[in-house]
Amino acid sequence: MLFGIFQAFWDETEKYFQEFEAAVQERRHGDTLYLPAAISVEDLRRTINSRLPEDTPIPSNEWLRLQFSPKDPYTVTALRYTGRFNMKFKVQRRQLRGSHVDSKFACFQYRLLKSFAIHNKEHVHMVCMDDKAIVPIGEPGLEISTGVRPHNRSLAPACGAILGALDHDFHLCGIVPSVAFHISIPESITCSFFNGTVEVTNKDKILQPSNPFRHAAELLHSLRTNYSNDAGRLGQEILLMYTDGGPDHRITYTSVQVSLLCLFVALDLDMLVAGRTAPTLSWVNLAERVMSQLNLALQNVALARERMTDEMEGKVKGMSNIDTVRKACEARPAFKDAFTESMVPVITLLNERFAHLHMKEKPFTANKAATDDQMDALFGYIFTIDPNVDREKLQKKDLTAYKALTDFMQKHCKVMKCKPEMPCNYCNNHPPRMQNFDQLHWVPDPVCIQGADGERYREFSEVYGNTTTEQDRPSLKSSVTTSPADVVHKDLLVTRKVRSYIQCSDCTKPRCVYSNGCLTPGMTKALEDAETENDYVCGAQLFPGDNPHSNSVVVRESVSCASQIEVSYYSSPRTAFQPCCIHCGKFEDLVASTDDYLNGYKERYKVVRPLCQSCKDIGKEPVCWGVNNVSRKRKH
Repeated sequence: MLFGIFQAFWDETEKYFQEFEAAVQERRHGDTLYLPAAISVEDLRRTINSRLPEDTPIPSNEWLRLQFSPKDPYTVTALRYTGRFNMKFKVQRRQLRGSHVDSKFACFQYRLLKSFAIHNKEHVHMVCMDDKAIVPIGEPGLEISTGVRPHNRSLAPACGAILGALDHDFHLCGIVPSVAFHISIPESITCSFFNGTVEVTNKDKILQPSNPFRHAAELLHSLRTNYSNDAGRLGQEILLMYTDGGPDHRITYTSVQVSLLCLFVALDLDMLVAGRTAPTLSWVNLAERVMSQLNLALQNVALARERMTDEMEGKVKGMSNIDTVRKACEARPAFKDAFTESMVPVITLLNERFAHLHMKEKPFTANKAATDDQMDALFGYIFTIDPNVDREKLQKKDLTAYKALTDFMQKHCKVMKCKPEMPCNYCNNHPPRMQNFDQLHWVPDPVCIQGADGERYREFSEVYGNTTTEQDRPSLKSSVTTSPADVVHKDLLVTRKVRSYIQCSDCTKPRCVYSNGCLTPGMTKALEDAETENDYVCGAQLFPGDNPHSNSVVVRESVSCASQIEVSYYSSPRTAFQPCCIHCGKFEDLVASTDDYLNGYKERYKVVRPLCQSCKDIGKEPVCWGVNNVSRKRKH
């Protein structure tokens, strides 16, 4: 009878749900949908009531609630729910994952890396690395919450003191926990790799910033302390590293490459493999899973640094950013020492809390951050290859000055010792340690083939030992489909609305940034953060959907790393950008505009875009259009 009375209400509710696109459960085992269209039962009831005539019977909140799916279908209370609407009220998950054109390729490459580790298990040490988000540290007496959402209640006195923290999020100081997850390699690819030991290094974000050499020095110390037989060389001959490819681990950066070469020499490795996840897919990295465990030690915690002397506190009081503090520390060693000491107690506290955590009965280990002397000692190993390398000049353009290093990198483009029959000078003095080194091959690239069920990648046993390339990597292919976002922003993606550019973290090509008006300081800051922190790559969204600038400052998403530089980059009437090669985006080593090679094209075309010498050498021609009209001579 009740169903008949409220039938009009139920029908209108069903129509209301159909007007909204409900989010499907991330790991769905049925057809249950989740409700994003109502804040509460009362809110839903009022909304449906406003859509119906005044005299329509309205059910109670409790009866309306029981028309949904139960939160837990396996409890006794689930019997009270009717399941009329295949939806449930649920807390929103904040784990939406971005996508990338190389996602499938990169995930299978990770599978090949793990298969390689299993194949050479006795000779391989595998480690996954990642940095956790900055833990905010308040000023003396002004404890700031760590920002970790508490999922459990913490043990505290029943009366008296209460758990409390400041309710604002401004902070100058912070701690960056770096995680190194040393994996216990299983026997089979079907077994879990999430087993091993976890090491956490807490670093002051101001005076101990993360960089490639700090990460490498900390890993070197850890490996020599815990995994070395003679306090020098690694117990295994092969080191596999896997990261999310952030700025400190981006293997396309020369500084990162040199830091890896230093590790290669310092540990006397036969092979070093550094892999990374696809952009926006950092969750694939096993070290990312450890972060949720670190949150257990950070929830319901508020932190502040120790107070310095009144003189030193007076100096830091007027400092509002990191650069100001760093400059003060460089100018006044006494201030640096005092500031460092004020951070020691809070770092010690975090080390103690992390030490309470366990990974499958194995306790976490808290390490000290690498010192400047340790980083200098690590860098010294590069002199074994080239004594002329300058640590302050490690950009790609600087490599031309380091002939020995360049020759070594070209010969060992894959960081692996030479075969015994053709050793270089370094490998002659440091021969391979593996007995069957001649049977060791590099980790293969995914090779795509057409199968009965569509395209698939060849398994490890099919490609190991064969020469492979990245030719099947989707982002290297020029065909790109039109992005739905570009259709929405078609009126914005025009040449006259180009305001700036952002460089891809993979191919370093500049991509135009579009906006209706000039970029405000807030937009400029958000753009800088997107380039340095969010790891922008070609074809990706510039800002996430919840960012206030997501629809006002955009990039063209219908591009890939294989796409040429946009025409708008060269034609913007408002902003003149530095010339770059239209094929690779390189700013340096461009063919001179007065060169005879380009002049030949300029005689035939109105527009000739820049070309670098490297692209010219491999046979690429400049992009031209607008054929010049050649006036014909009149016949007399």
